[in-house]
Amino acid sequence: YLPWAVASKMDEKTIATILTGQKNTFEKNPNTCACGYEAIKIGLRVAEILKIKNFKKIRYENSGDVSGEKNQVVGYVSIVAYF
Repeated sequence: YLPWAVASKMDEKTIATILTGQKNTFEKNPNTCACGYEAIKIGLRVAEILKIKNFKKIRYENSGDVSGEKNQVVGYVSIVAYF
């Protein structure tokens, strides 16, 4: 768990690499910190195989946004991939 400001910046960078739709870009990001790291890589690889080029962030929040506790947070994001 990280403080809110640090986690938000790290999550922003991680989300940006997911939105590229490129598995290699996601893997090479030194700031990537995601519990679902392997699942995200698989999803991005499937998107590459299916030639899905459109990715959109639906919503991002972290636990501090909900609980008000900003010292140790974990982030959550929903992203959609579509043709």
